[in-house]
Amino acid sequence: MHFKILLLGDSGVGKSSLLQRFMGGRFTAKYHSSVGVELGMHYIEVAGQVVQLLIWDASGEKRFRPLLPSYYREVQGIMLVYDTTSPSSFHSLQCWLDEIERYSKRDVCIVLVGNKCEDLKRRKISQLQGLTFADNKGLAFCEASARSGVNVDQIFATLSLKIHETYYAQYADMYIVRLKPTEEETPRQDAASLFVAENRSRCCW
Repeated sequence: MHFKILLLGDSGVGKSSLLQRFMGGRFTAKYHSSVGVELGMHYIEVAGQVVQLLIWDASGEKRFRPLLPSYYREVQGIMLVYDTTSPSSFHSLQCWLDEIERYSKRDVCIVLVGNKCEDLKRRKISQLQGLTFADNKGLAFCEASARSGVNVDQIFATLSLKIHETYYAQYADMYIVRLKPTEEETPRQDAASLFVAENRSRCCW
C-alpha cells in the first residue's frame, strides 16, 4: 500500500524539520526553506501491513502557492502545521483550511499539529487554543517538537491510521505497492503501537 500525504503551513513552522525527524531521527537548527514541493518516502506498519508513505513537503511561501492545487487533489492525508511561538502562523490556519476545502477531496484526512511545543519561553499559542480550534473544525490535534522528537512518530502514525480507516476498506487496490522492501530496508514502526504510546506523551489528541 502507499498513502500520499501533504505537509502544509506557513513558511518557518518546521514542516521540513518534522519530516526530517520522522524519516531520519535527526534535527538541524539551520533553517532551510523548501523550494516548491519536496518529496520524502518512508515505510511504516499500519494495521499489520507495510505502508509506503509518499510525503510532499510544501513550501509555505506565497510565491509557491499556485503549485499546490494539483497536490491537494492527489493526497489522502494532510498534516497542517503551525508554530506555537508564532501567532501569525496560527491565524493563517483558516486560510489553509479554506484552500483545502476548495481543492482537495471531500474525505481527505487532516491532522492539526502545533510544532515547537518544547519552546516554553517563547510560546505564544497555548495547547488549549490549538485544541479548541481543532475541536471547532473537527480535526485531530497534537502538539509536537521536531527538535526534541516528542510526538513526531505519533502524528504520522495517527494520520496513516486515519487514512487506512477512511480509504483502504473501500479502495484497497488503489494503494497496493507491488515492490515490497526487504526487511533490512524497512523501518518497522507499528502505527497502532505509536497511537497507544501517545497517551504517555506530554501532548494530547
